[in-house]
Amino acid sequence: MVRVERPRSREHGDWATNVAMQLAKRAGVGPRDLAGMLAARLAGHEAIASAEAAGPGFVNVRLSAAAAGNWRVRSCRPARIMGAAPSRRAAW
Repeated sequence: MVRVERPRSREHGDWATNVAMQLAKRAGVGPRDLAGMLAARLAGHEAIASAEAAGPGFVNVRLSAAAAGNWRVRSCRPARIMGAAPSRRAAW
């Protein structure tokens, strides 16, 4: 399972994941190198404003303004209906 979390510091983007550290050994590359490859692929997506490798193998992602607004509308609405606070984590 790929875990994507909201970073504690906004300077690290909208979302962050350590999936590169989890998969690097199986991929046969270093975690930082794999994070760079993943960030490059993500950066080409229309919903992503930027993606970058950070630290030992994190991938920090910033959503485009349109995607961020659309995501917030879709993800927060069910939480409000159910009376729960939106989670800082998302699992894909």
